[in-house]
Amino acid sequence: MMPKGDLRDLILECSEEEFNMGHLFSDNPWYFTRPDAPCDYTFFREKIGQVFGISEESVMLIGSGYFGRSLSPSSPFRPYRLRNTSGNPKSDLDVVIISPKHFETIWIDLIAAFYAGHHYVYKRYAKSTFKKFVSFDSKMHISNLGASRVTTKFDRILRLYDDVKREANTSLRLKNEIKFRVYRNKDDVLAYQNWSISEFKKAIA
Repeated sequence: MMPKGDLRDLILECSEEEFNMGHLFSDNPWYFTRPDAPCDYTFFREKIGQVFGISEESVMLIGSGYFGRSLSPSSPFRPYRLRNTSGNPKSDLDVVIISPKHFETIWIDLIAAFYAGHHYVYKRYAKSTFKKFVSFDSKMHISNLGASRVTTKFDRILRLYDDVKREANTSLRLKNEIKFRVYRNKDDVLAYQNWSISEFKKAIA
């Protein structure tokens, strides 16, 4: 895990794009290079890519799992939690999927769910979709009130997530839940990450 001071200096010394292209988009994430890592990064990308039917280059780890520290303005440099501690849940693994096909599929399913009466999806996903990515995890069918909404609108997504979870629990041996952001292309990933780092710089300057 990179020391907090070193990571802070690195972020402030680089431009947003230099930081993302030279570090966040490299092949050396903390989660998969620590001594007790469950598998290596290449193997992880290959297996997740196989589930989605995409190349391993279209699978990337981002977020706190990459450096071992949070780059969120609301919790700057908070260490990644590998396990539950003092009432705090384990940290998630934030994974980017670059796939025009899956972006369209999930977006269509979100819209269909909204028109079918599941209006909580607008509040939950409209902001991220505006930023040109769609998010999904195992709780897409859970309303803001915590109630499960019986619907077939998310069947394709949840089946896909079940396939990921099965792979994560077997060959990948992961102990932390995966959450996905699906983008059309890498330019959209870079645009969002550049903005995100610029906001983080403001918070820590």
